Amino acid sequence: MVQAEVGARFAESLAEELKGQLAFSDMRLIDLAPLVQTGAATISRWLRGERALPFAFAYSATCAMGMDVADLLVIAEKRMRAQSTGAITEIAARGPAVTRNLRAQGSLFAESVASELKAQIAERSWTVAAVAEATGHFPAVAGGWLAGRRTIPVHFAYNAASVIGLEVGELGKLATLRMDRFDQPEVDGN
Repeated sequence: MVQAEVGARFAESLAEELKGQLAFSDMRLIDLAPLVQTGAATISRWLRGERALPFAFAYSATCAMGMDVADLLVIAEKRMRAQSTGAITEIAARGPAVTRNLRAQGSLFAESVASELKAQIAERSWTVAAVAEATGHFPAVAGGWLAGRRTIPVHFAYNAASVIGLEVGELGKLATLRMDRFDQPEVDGN
């Protein structure tokens, strides 16, 4: 199967898993929408696959449900590999729901995914051009996503991680750690 198709299937699986996890959490779109500062109709389009699902929303929704985004990415990959069509693939661990500033946190997560993926590409001795070619994209487009000039799509991040041998759950964990470093308050030296 062409690498681009795999990433698209992963994005679909992620949307389906999010939809199932929201239902399992008894969270309606009308309840989630104000938390993530996005309209319920837009969220519905993302979850039905009518529009590309953004990482920022996936992160924000998992926080609102008290889930870890890396766990969700792993579960979505299991769904994709098993070609599952059930409500949820597995029950994700839940902690306390986080509802503070989810839209900004989601955007920071998406930026962290791009930054971490770019760092992992370099660390593994790949070039952006080689990853772009392997995933069926122009180097300038992939470079824009990885530099944060454009929002990185889920399908590209999944494919790029696969090409360089990075598990999607690990990418989620590393991006969260990177995000946490950016989110630390500055310490006054005085």
